[in-house]
Amino acid sequence: MKVTVVLLTHHRLEQVKLCVDSILGQNEHIFDVEIYGLLNGKDEKTRSYIEDLDRNVKNFKYIILDESIPVGEARNKIIEESQCEFLCFLDDDVEIPINYFKKAQVVIENNPNID
Repeated sequence: MKVTVVLLTHHRLEQVKLCVDSILGQNEHIFDVEIYGLLNGKDEKTRSYIEDLDRNVKNFKYIILDESIPVGEARNKIIEESQCEFLCFLDDDVEIPINYFKKAQVVIENNPNID
């Protein structure tokens, strides 16, 4: 199963680093995880970090917008790009528990009608 983690950020570099670390630190699960970041407006430090992730993290993709747009519109841009079975929306200040995807896997396996 493939999941896209949708992560929007703007001027919150330290928070987004912790969030990404929590995603990358997940324990065993069956998901093929793609992280799709969107920088919502100009922010050179976060831009540099996102571009570094793109070079060094498998399955990391991103969109950079020079002008900030409403959150819903920004999320829709990533939804249009994603080709995954599942979407996971996270705020940039969220650190997920190490077993987050494992718990999601159990829910999906126990509820085969989820789509």
